[in-house]
Amino acid sequence: MLANAFKRATAGSKCNKCGSVVNFAYIKRHNQECKGIVSTTITEDNDSDEIEVVDEIIKVVSVETSNSKTRKTNKRQNSAPATVKKPTSNDEVVMLSDSEDVVEPLPKKSSTKSFDQLSTSNASEATTTTYTKTARALVYVEDPSANMTLPEVYEKLMEQLEKLCSAGSNAGYLIASQTNTRLSQSPKKKAPEIEPEVIAEEPLPSSSKATTSTATVEESDGFKPVYPKPQRIPNSGQGFSNIYRPPRHKKDDSAQRAAEKIKPELEADLPETLVLQADKTYGPSYIVRFFWRMLKRVLSKEAGIQGEKAPEFWGDDLRLFYWLVTMSDSEQYLFVRLCLRLRKWLTVDELSKYATNGTSIVDIASGLVAAKLIEESDSPDASLTLDEALSRLSRAELNRLARTYKVEHRIKAKDVIFNILAIANGKDVFGRPMLPLVLNNARKHLTNCYRVKEHPLALFNSILTLYCPTHMNTGLLFDPTTTAGLASNLMFQLLQVETHKLDFCGPKDIVKCISIYRNYEELKDYMEAKRIEATMAWDKRSGKYQNMYDNGMTAINRVKNMVENRKDHLERLSLLPHHLRRYTDAWVYVRSAAHTVDAMERLRKYDEAVELIEFLLNTDALLQYCPDRRGFLYDRLALDLGHHLKRKDDSLNACVRGISDPIVRNKDKLLLQDRALRLDKDFEISVKISEPRHICISGKIIDKYLGEQRINHFYVEKNGEKEIVSVEELALRHFREEQDFWNGMHTEGQIWHTVFGIICYDIIFDHSIDTVWFSPIQDAPADLNTLDFFLKRKDRFEQRLSLLLEESQKEVLKDIMKENFVKNRGRTNAKIDWNVFESFADFEEFMLCIKPEALVMIINRIIEDHRHHRSGFPDLTLWDPATKRLALIEVKGPGDKLSTKQRLWLDFFNKHGVEAFVCRVMGESYKNRQIPNQPATSKKNNRKKIKEVNTLIEEEEVECEEMEVEDDEIVKVDRVVSDDEFDMEEEKESDLDFVSSSKPSSSYSMRITRSSSRNKSSPDLIG
Repeated sequence: MLANAFKRATAGSKCNKCGSVVNFAYIKRHNQECKGIVSTTITEDNDSDEIEVVDEIIKVVSVETSNSKTRKTNKRQNSAPATVKKPTSNDEVVMLSDSEDVVEPLPKKSSTKSFDQLSTSNASEATTTTYTKTARALVYVEDPSANMTLPEVYEKLMEQLEKLCSAGSNAGYLIASQTNTRLSQSPKKKAPEIEPEVIAEEPLPSSSKATTSTATVEESDGFKPVYPKPQRIPNSGQGFSNIYRPPRHKKDDSAQRAAEKIKPELEADLPETLVLQADKTYGPSYIVRFFWRMLKRVLSKEAGIQGEKAPEFWGDDLRLFYWLVTMSDSEQYLFVRLCLRLRKWLTVDELSKYATNGTSIVDIASGLVAAKLIEESDSPDASLTLDEALSRLSRAELNRLARTYKVEHRIKAKDVIFNILAIANGKDVFGRPMLPLVLNNARKHLTNCYRVKEHPLALFNSILTLYCPTHMNTGLLFDPTTTAGLASNLMFQLLQVETHKLDFCGPKDIVKCISIYRNYEELKDYMEAKRIEATMAWDKRSGKYQNMYDNGMTAINRVKNMVENRKDHLERLSLLPHHLRRYTDAWVYVRSAAHTVDAMERLRKYDEAVELIEFLLNTDALLQYCPDRRGFLYDRLALDLGHHLKRKDDSLNACVRGISDPIVRNKDKLLLQDRALRLDKDFEISVKISEPRHICISGKIIDKYLGEQRINHFYVEKNGEKEIVSVEELALRHFREEQDFWNGMHTEGQIWHTVFGIICYDIIFDHSIDTVWFSPIQDAPADLNTLDFFLKRKDRFEQRLSLLLEESQKEVLKDIMKENFVKNRGRTNAKIDWNVFESFADFEEFMLCIKPEALVMIINRIIEDHRHHRSGFPDLTLWDPATKRLALIEVKGPGDKLSTKQRLWLDFFNKHGVEAFVCRVMGESYKNRQIPNQPATSKKNNRKKIKEVNTLIEEEEVECEEMEVEDDEIVKVDRVVSDDEFDMEEEKESDLDFVSSSKPSSSYSMRITRSSSRNKSSPDLIG
């Protein structure tokens, strides 16, 4: 009985009217479709998102029911449906939808507008731009290198690039003339005649009734039960089965079939098509011209990555490059623009702004789609996910799709998308997944979209990386000052060079590209590692720490795979110089794994963070990769063990291990020592420094929490007017008025880097040193932040610094410094800020105020380990040429404390005869001030007198308020950062390979004269 019931449930029925076999679940609906089909036109009201019925046309199929003989006669006739007017009664309206989109009839909304007004207003709102293809879309669909060998393709490609680079603004006309000549020589095709469609008659249904010995199914209203034929179940071993299996969902290929249908007509008009230059006045866009220049240099045999072996290195990708450069500048402009943007689907309306010279964007994109440079959403093999499709739908289209699945659409768009995705994750009544069905319906509502493919995008980034690897270093994305993509910044800097707004210190002649990749697979691995790290950087900026963690785990797994299965690869890369090793996949993966520690801590996965840090520190094969981050890893290990996991003994042990590690620098050892002293007051001190002297001044404070920056704000009163100033400027005015330091600057270490750069400019930026210069827009040698920087130039540095100590050589040194200052003034580099000294005379005045011995020691400390000694200088540098006085002052506002780097530099200056001290500015209203939205911290309310004797100024007594800071807090420069926070300003500084002067400077310079005071800002050069 159960078998018979199951067989009846799974059987289908043949319709007596149309002859189609229908499942029992759809009999009622199919009966409605055969009897009458209603086509309803609806419009949307943007205010309420409800539907109003505007016009309805009901198609009724005449059906006679007089007797069975007449019914059989009507089966053999193919009568056309009759069209009748809209019925007056609302009950007679039957709303039907597509077979895949089942919706409930919606109530009709009353409106005060007339029918004509309503239809006119809704028609204007629903107007959309229609983009149709023309013969222009078929101009570049064929591969021009199809019948050529790779050497021939390479020669043709280099010849074309040479013509384009030399043509300049006329390059667009050059490509257009080449294309028009080719089209005029192509044979003309005759447009095919369109034959009328012939509708074949349906075969007559069989008159025999389906019978069965085990069960019978009653006929109902013109339906006959039809059982499916037995079908074999694949890979089941059960032979045949009568279970009905619905067909699988298929992708909608209607757009492709329509394109194939119109293609012969477009081919007939192809010889008469005319291709024009994108811009008649200025020629190709600057980003296209720069891409030609970079592509030519990277592929050339003189300066390319593999020289004579370039064709074998790039392989079939040369055909892709040649196909691209033979297209018009409109196609190339669209491709480069898509590569510079974030990779995502863009609608035709969004891309229409890239259309040039009246050419449709659809025609421009068609050639790129044929070359497989970009992909379109209408293609059957497009990698379009449901989430991406829903995000590109307009709000009206999204509401329409939501009503299809009875999803509430009067809410936010992101909530509508969430609910639709929840439905897509389920299954239908047959147990099939709903995802293909929902995706197919979403694609029907979605207009055509385009997106650059992964492989061409990787090739584009590879060319830019080989051209200038220092600017394309993805470690720069973790720097908050990097506000745009690396490729966009590179293009913008090239534009500034072309317009003579920037002049870099890099070599002007052709320099050889970086050549550490033996084959294209190694370059591909490096680009994949960069892609993962870049994704992690953008995830961190947007606060998506779960995505950052997932990408970080991918990098960690690849590091473990290298350690276990590719030790020879790690050993070979470890033999490279330090400054070249950072451009390998192993270095980037290890650096990404170190960044994953931050994501784990944000997600409170402290056990995993400890395990990862132990793996990175204890694996000997990884010792040569990111050695500058070992101090940071020890500090995070001690923090996670002690503060989060409450394992004090293990935390103290981690501090001891970090202090005894020979690779860890002193600034990290001092930080670990401070943490160990908080854990154990009897801990033995190994890094001994002297505490700097303090002086106190007072100022009227406003608030520390004004705006986004957590800095102290003070104000001064002069002539009845109030002026808001920073804590550094307040201290600078104090020493000008009280102590006659009329020459003073707030530049932190910029003034010392400028002095060092002027003295040793020709040594630092020596272009004759191999493998450190890769690009003409490089602002520093590639080994600047490594120990090799000093070792490669040791003899020349020692010879130059010896001139400072010899009295007889001062004139020689003066001539060298003057030549460096005058000849190279204004050139962009990573060492010198040309706004610090207005003239060479100002530079000489500063040199008179500092002892030569002290200056030699300062420069030696900078060049011996530039990576870790480049920052931490005191805020203010004050000098007086008349009395030859020099003072370095670190200014601290209320609640601020010295960092480890600042403590080390203050100790160094005092030990070598340079006066350096701390000026603490106390706010007069700070005692009773409550920080907004922050819990009150413990303070001592009592006031006491602090007396400090300063050898540079008169003895004075200052009455100030002393703040007590809790032991568990680490107070940084101009901000208070507790152990619970993860952005350690100095100790957790990111692994940036370059200190690029093209990035906005965080410091500013100020010179004070007797007549007036003026602020000078460093040039804001976007990098």
